[in-house]
Amino acid sequence: MKALRKPLSLFMAMLMCLGIFAGTGTTAFAAGETMTTYMVEFPRASDPNKAGWGHSAMNFLGGWSTGENNGFTIHTQDSFNGKVIYCIEPGVSVHSGDQFTGRGEDFWDDYPSDLNPTIPPDTIKEYIGRIMTYGWQGNASTSWMTDDPEDASKIAGYIATQLLVWETVVGERDSQFNHVDANAQGKNNIAEYTSPENPLYSEIFSQYSAIESAVKRHTMLPSFFSSTADAGAYELKWDGQQYSLTLTDTNGVLGDYTFTSNITGLNFSVDGNQLTITSSQAIKGSVTVKAEKISAQRSGVVVWTDGIIGGGKQDFATYGETVSDYMVGYLNLEVKTGNMKLVKTSEDGQVAGISFTITGEGYSATKTTNEAGEIDISDLERVRGYDVMKIMRIGRDFISGKSEEPYTPDSSDAQSETTPEPSTRRRETSESEG
Repeated sequence: MKALRKPLSLFMAMLMCLGIFAGTGTTAFAAGETMTTYMVEFPRASDPNKAGWGHSAMNFLGGWSTGENNGFTIHTQDSFNGKVIYCIEPGVSVHSGDQFTGRGEDFWDDYPSDLNPTIPPDTIKEYIGRIMTYGWQGNASTSWMTDDPEDASKIAGYIATQLLVWETVVGERDSQFNHVDANAQGKNNIAEYTSPENPLYSEIFSQYSAIESAVKRHTMLPSFFSSTADAGAYELKWDGQQYSLTLTDTNGVLGDYTFTSNITGLNFSVDGNQLTITSSQAIKGSVTVKAEKISAQRSGVVVWTDGIIGGGKQDFATYGETVSDYMVGYLNLEVKTGNMKLVKTSEDGQVAGISFTITGEGYSATKTTNEAGEIDISDLERVRGYDVMKIMRIGRDFISGKSEEPYTPDSSDAQSETTPEPSTRRRETSESEG
């Protein structure tokens, strides 16, 4: 059962949090550490831009909610000018001076899945770490003013990053980090928390878009790869010299990846947004190609918690040491094959036991007709023409007769090939003589 979310109440003098990032280094974290939270309210008393900071009461996805408020609060660690921390429980209240215990990324192992209707806890954790990688990190300041361009940029970056963290927590981000419209489900979107009248509105959403794009690119595969190994197949085709396939990446991230396959003999070359795959030999069956990101890392996620998820006092997240963030994609390759059926005809009706040799580049096989005068041949490469040679016996000598045109099999169930009728100089019945 979900824990109750306590909406902000001005009458309770409890403030909702809003967080951002700043670009500074990280320090080592040990699970079990404690920290004290402080709150810096905006707009500041001496800030000239005091209008447009509030919002009405709202209900978000996942059952999260917040009450009416007249401003934003930036939360910090251990001092008013300390390292910024980020709310991960929208609408749950907190006081300056409240203390919390640190947890590592194992915090998300016990996170209730019903608090987010869109993505699982592991994905929430990964997205928050990626948001922190590209968002604003650093220390807050009680002297920040919105009429100072440098201060305004920091405040806007803080708000932009917090909005994305909240969207991730409540379920407004899907498995591809695309936005989920909560309005379509009768709820408020997190973005409504920031009024268009806010003096930093344009700057906030400019940075919001930049962070969003960076997170999407971080997880983006080349457009023809899939995140699962059961991806669709692409055909390697014979170009007269080798089997080859060229694919164009419309996502523009091809240079971020290296490529390997589960067989030897495949070659990969990248030219801009084009990947060319070649092989001197026809591959057999389905072959999997794997794309691995060259540098796959993100910020670790440190959680400061009161031990009550979804209620109690506000839990926070902040950035920790860099961790691995494995990115891999798959595509499958194939060389399509076809089937050939040879049907032997003869005036004397003797059609069984007649041998034919089928040859093509890199292929040669001798087959013998069955009682019905048929030979079924499967898995022939469609890209090459095949010659059909009939082995004929006259007395004690064997000679062969070549079909007039090379035959290229289709991928359909079968093709029919009928041997020529005997000429006046060489009777078909001579095959059985001797």
